[in-house]
Amino acid sequence: MPFASTKANAPEDVGDAQMKILNTATAPPSRTGEVILAHYFMNKANDAWMYFPGQRRVRRLPAFDYDNPIPGYENLETADQYPMFAGSLDRYDWKLVGKQELYVPYNSFKFVAKRPVKDVYGGLYPNRDLIRYELHRVWKVEATLKQGMRHMFAKRTFYLDEDTWMLLNADQYDAQGKLWRVMEGSIYPAIELGACVSQEFMSWDLNVNRYMAENSTQEAKPTDWLAGDEGRIDAKRFSPDELRRAGER
Repeated sequence: MPFASTKANAPEDVGDAQMKILNTATAPPSRTGEVILAHYFMNKANDAWMYFPGQRRVRRLPAFDYDNPIPGYENLETADQYPMFAGSLDRYDWKLVGKQELYVPYNSFKFVAKRPVKDVYGGLYPNRDLIRYELHRVWKVEATLKQGMRHMFAKRTFYLDEDTWMLLNADQYDAQGKLWRVMEGSIYPAIELGACVSQEFMSWDLNVNRYMAENSTQEAKPTDWLAGDEGRIDAKRFSPDELRRAGER
């Protein structure tokens, strides 16, 4: 996340980039080796590329923002639902509704602890014994689709923790005003940062009774939260040229 750097004072300092993502598929076998590189921007269209190992080719995706589906996600998540919300704000009218109390995920130590993923995520929802909730004050923000604009979600409601400004819950509504997709994040303090962080989040599609579990780190190495500021991330890895070179090797 370039703009999260302590060296960035304005979006222009990092080319307006909100975040850059590099994901490699390891399962199922039919998709093993696929790589997607996405650049999210705050004030312009996102860019994204995919590497297809069978063709040994990198292709630029025609669109990767707003309600365009994320490739390989079986139409369960849109580009701007990752993570919880990202990308341009221009298709909605935004309103700060106010503050309220809400039970939200908090101090998610047990949920993110190292354990087999199969013990965390079930068929319809994660293991509820692992998720801790707390009554917290949150800021409620509503996004209503602008007149003449297109998006599959006509209205969205976001709940941000008062203390950390972390986005913890999000509701997405269809054109008839019916609740369609709900999202829930996680939050815990990273001691080395002196701040709270969030990685794991889930998105439920209530129409098809399925959910996506994202950024699952339970079987991964501990996150190096200081890697960016301390020079352990090579920015060149997040370029389409490097993606092409990796495919040629």
